Amino acid sequence: VHEHLPDIVALEKVTHFLSQEYGNAAIHQMLQDEFRKAFAKGDLDRATLIERMLLIFDSGHPVERDRRRDGRTH
Repeated sequence: VHEHLPDIVALEKVTHFLSQEYGNAAIHQMLQDEFRKAFAKGDLDRATLIERMLLIFDSGHPVERDRRRDGRTH
C-alpha cells in the first residue's frame, strides 16, 4: 500500500518492521498516511479499506508512541 511494492517485498518489509522496537508505530504511521492521501483525493473506497486495515492492525499491534515525535522517520 505505502510504496506500491510487490506483495512479497511488502511482506518482508512488514516482517522486518515488526521485529524492530519502532515497528508497530512505523506501520501505523504508513497506514495513516495512506488513509489521509486517499481521503484527500476523494477516493473514499480506498480510504475505507485502509481505515479497516488500520483498525485491524491496531487491534493486534497497539502503538504506544508516535515515531514522528521521537524524531525517527523510518
